Amino acid sequence: RLQDTIVLTPLRNEAEANRLFEFYVANARDAAGSSRRVGGEKQGSAELFGTEELTDMFRGLRERSERRGSDGVTPRDYLHHLHEEWENRVRAG
Repeated sequence: RLQDTIVLTPLRNEAEANRLFEFYVANARDAAGSSRRVGGEKQGSAELFGTEELTDMFRGLRERSERRGSDGVTPRDYLHHLHEEWENRVRAG
């Protein structure tokens, strides 16, 4: 069987990380925007993270990756970290 394969390169700077974040947020907002409202607020309208927060999180992940000998942060690690941070906020809030 033939399969399409996509090779994702590690994120090396904040700009790459922010583009990936914005891509996923835009797609999630599109999906959430078509669902019903909860508590009168349109789904997908909440601000997830501020720019400084995203920068700090990416830099922390990049430092951790460098200590492990990796060149950059994998998109999977970055998105997983953002998901965990958001889940923690939802549970706390």
